[in-house]
Amino acid sequence: MKTKIADLGVRSLRYPGGTLTDFFFWKDSIGSIEKRGEMMTYNTLETPVIGLHEFLNFCEANSITPLIQVNVLDTADNAADLVEYILGSSSTTQGAMRAANGRTNPWNATLFEIGNEPVSFYQGLTLSETGKNYALKASEIGVDIKLGGVTESAFQLADWMVSGSGNDTLQMLYDWNSHVFTEGGLSSTTDFALGHFYSSRYWHDDTEKDYRWILSGGEVLRRTLAEKVKPHTGTLPIWITEYHVTVENSSNIIQPSYGNDYQSGLAIADMLLMMMNNGVQGAYIHNLAQENCWGLINYNQGWALRPAGHVFRLFSPAAGETRLSITTDSTDVYTIPAPGGEGNVPLNLQYPLVSASATVNKTSGKPRVFIINRDYTTDKTVTINLEGFNPGNAEQYLYTNSLVSAHNETDPSTVGITQSSVVFSNPFTVTIPAHSCMRIDF
Repeated sequence: MKTKIADLGVRSLRYPGGTLTDFFFWKDSIGSIEKRGEMMTYNTLETPVIGLHEFLNFCEANSITPLIQVNVLDTADNAADLVEYILGSSSTTQGAMRAANGRTNPWNATLFEIGNEPVSFYQGLTLSETGKNYALKASEIGVDIKLGGVTESAFQLADWMVSGSGNDTLQMLYDWNSHVFTEGGLSSTTDFALGHFYSSRYWHDDTEKDYRWILSGGEVLRRTLAEKVKPHTGTLPIWITEYHVTVENSSNIIQPSYGNDYQSGLAIADMLLMMMNNGVQGAYIHNLAQENCWGLINYNQGWALRPAGHVFRLFSPAAGETRLSITTDSTDVYTIPAPGGEGNVPLNLQYPLVSASATVNKTSGKPRVFIINRDYTTDKTVTINLEGFNPGNAEQYLYTNSLVSAHNETDPSTVGITQSSVVFSNPFTVTIPAHSCMRIDF
């Protein structure tokens, strides 16, 4: 697992991760495993074997930046103690406890996420007060921390997201960003804004239609951030701390195959390109190796990549690189047709069939280009206008498959990346197969 994480290019990990945060009490995850007991996670009791020490030591040993989630249902004192336990000297009360548990020096872990995502029981809590408590404790022990506040970025653009419906949960989601950031003051007590986004959400039982809805995710997220989130978060940097595909059938049961097939990988490319081109400063795929879905699969006693993992690996070199100006001559779009409006995809949404982004390769200093063709059936030949382009040799990495439902569950070589050496002339023209993406390194 350690080797595969490095190979994927993972730069940061969240802890304890997702909904588990609302059940997780950090003081139950320290000390000897035998004395940790059990905590309720979802509907089961579990011993936190990967506790705070194990997680932070792993991150430190592998040059990974930790993002620590704060359980806002824990007491204010316990929440503030967490800052001191991680960052305080061994002369502080919590630092002394950390030393007694085997770690004398503080960890370099300064990123904290307040909560996980909007849920009704947060409504009675003042999230900005949690942020103030953290900032106060950090000031007391002389450290600088960065706090992230949770936005509602999953459903804001949906046609059914309206005020005054009489549904309390729907009203809570509708009001969340204004209630928490504008009225509640979280925009002034946090350093960045966080959101979750899952593409599609609705199952049509039609391969092509499901594909076209899934590949609308990047545009839905772009508009959601621009129209529904940033007006309330202001100039705060935006991070997406969970993103992937979640398709539910008519009984609201998640269909796992949509999280591990070829098109789920292309959806990752779709969303990452949008985030790269629209200033999102951090992105966390959800999640690394959960049963039946996402990035890794435990195959024959070894870790192999699912399609989403291959695409994450394809894009991960761009992390921390400087963006370059890039455009294509493609003007083709797809429009969500009537009746439309299912899931989190609004009726008449339009998204581009071809998108591109580019960065400066931090090793070679030359351009690195990322391109996606979202069209279900048609190859696209595009001319690219790229800042700093010079004709010459390049390595091309192509993610493509004839079947959008292809997967690696029984054969890990079914879906992957093919590499080839290519010479590009001027004008810079690229042909990209239908429902495919590629990276070009000059």
